[in-house]
Amino acid sequence: MDEFRAALDDFFTGRMDLDRLLGRLDAQLLLHPNSQTELATLLDELQRSNRIPAQIVTSLRARLAQYTESAEDAAGGETRIRSDRGTGHPVPISNQATRIVGTPVPSPSRVAQTQASSAPPLSSVHASRPLVGDILNGRFVLEDEIGRGGMGVVYLAKDLRKEEARDRDPYVAIKVLNEAVQQNPDAFIALQREAKKAQRLAHPNVATVYDFDRDGDRVYMTMELMQGESVEHLIKQIRPSGLPLEKALPIIEGMAQGLAYAHRKDIVHADFKPGNAFILQNGEIKVLDFGIARAFNPPGQNSGDATVFDPAKWEALTPAYASCEMFDQAAPDPRDDIYALGCVSYELLTGRHPFDKLPANQARGRKLIPKPISGLSHRQNQALVHALAFERGERTPDLEQFLRELKGGNDANLKWWGLAAGVPLLLAVVGVGIYLWIDGGTDRPKSSPRPTPVVEQPAETRPAATIPRELLEPDETPTAEAKPRPKELDAETRAKVERILEVAELHRMVGRYLEPKGSNAVEAYQAVLEMDPGNRKARNGLDQVATHFTNQARQAMEQGDNSAAQTMLNQGLRAVPKHRELQLLKKRLQSK
Repeated sequence: MDEFRAALDDFFTGRMDLDRLLGRLDAQLLLHPNSQTELATLLDELQRSNRIPAQIVTSLRARLAQYTESAEDAAGGETRIRSDRGTGHPVPISNQATRIVGTPVPSPSRVAQTQASSAPPLSSVHASRPLVGDILNGRFVLEDEIGRGGMGVVYLAKDLRKEEARDRDPYVAIKVLNEAVQQNPDAFIALQREAKKAQRLAHPNVATVYDFDRDGDRVYMTMELMQGESVEHLIKQIRPSGLPLEKALPIIEGMAQGLAYAHRKDIVHADFKPGNAFILQNGEIKVLDFGIARAFNPPGQNSGDATVFDPAKWEALTPAYASCEMFDQAAPDPRDDIYALGCVSYELLTGRHPFDKLPANQARGRKLIPKPISGLSHRQNQALVHALAFERGERTPDLEQFLRELKGGNDANLKWWGLAAGVPLLLAVVGVGIYLWIDGGTDRPKSSPRPTPVVEQPAETRPAATIPRELLEPDETPTAEAKPRPKELDAETRAKVERILEVAELHRMVGRYLEPKGSNAVEAYQAVLEMDPGNRKARNGLDQVATHFTNQARQAMEQGDNSAAQTMLNQGLRAVPKHRELQLLKKRLQSK
């Protein structure tokens, strides 16, 4: 248990992410299978102590439950202890029928069993790991493995199209999901969301994501290949002192500008930390990893155990850089990123975390304040205190103000060097290496206030408040207008509605119409309509689901497969019970 307790300490201080913590839990159970009761007691203590967010405890409990269920289900037969760290081959432990098998593979999605989807669920496909020398989609030649993390492997790849066009730099980085992640039905959604969000963020201080695609069973994302060093590595190099303000300012400004640009696009990073900022060889600063984890169930948690469209129930975070509101599961806000940037800025200037890596909720409980930094004016120190305020309402309202305050009254002396002017200083302390973000930090399922839906809605001619005719009973007639909404939605509810709509569209796009329970398009659309009964996008989404099943039923009927047609009709009517065309088709089928 000592090793797992040490892993928990590393997690509390931000040195370990959730994926690795779950891996340590696996190792503990593999080596000491009788420690389940002790682990369960430890998790109870953690939850009572409020040292760790409840959703993290939930993830750990879910992983622990996998082992317990495996042992119980195999009573009188074979026990399978599942791990993320196995070879996948049987390993005899004793004369009894006990085996250790490799990466846990969820059971095939019920979508594949119950729905004739045109887009097969990811979990129904066996994902083979690409090798150096492979070519993806006839275009990207994998030349070298340059990194790996909890979600996949990153390769240096040559883009043959760029080479054909005589591009001087035909190389890109490609992140390929590993087999365990690909077989989670939410992996497609997670990677799609990261790519879609990052593609919206065209800014010099945001890492470029080019595309999201798949080659057979390999799901991957092409990204900018960057040379330089992470801010996390820089901080380790400068400890125990830190950088003088004039050297740290270009880095802080670059990080702030990247985050501020995202905020203007209504995107909150929600997991900013030193590992999510990168310094290129030319001195430019890049912010990485906007929101990959938000639509991805934590490892060890069945998709039916948590609602994908309500991330606050299962989000992960990096405790040392998370605001108090994140621990309270409040709606995301740009000021969450400001708190995180305040922590990172303080580390750059001192070589240490302002609260010694203590989570904000605990630091608040102890009434801690950051120690003033020598060499900074009172006003500049107050800029950091302002950004690190535990209460959101007392925190710096935006990043532009944070930069103004941090520059203090010495603008003439601190005249922005600009990133180019800071290059020699940066290169004096920054090594050179190839780096590509591969979720080495904690995947945080956190949501942004108003993300743009991944799937554009078709043009709609109905007024927003009218009831779609196909949602009525056959003998009903539509009213001219639905009752007006009793009141306008508040900002937090609007943001939640947009988040749920985005995930609903992704569920629909990958064929998760009705299954698995708690993580499908229909339930997400229905959740929106409970909050906003007149929401046009949710009604349109349900209409498109019904249209899918209508088309599937028609096709089956044309092929003479009445049984399949009946299945499609029943599922369509489960989604939209009053859909007129589905009801008429069902009557027609029954009359045969």
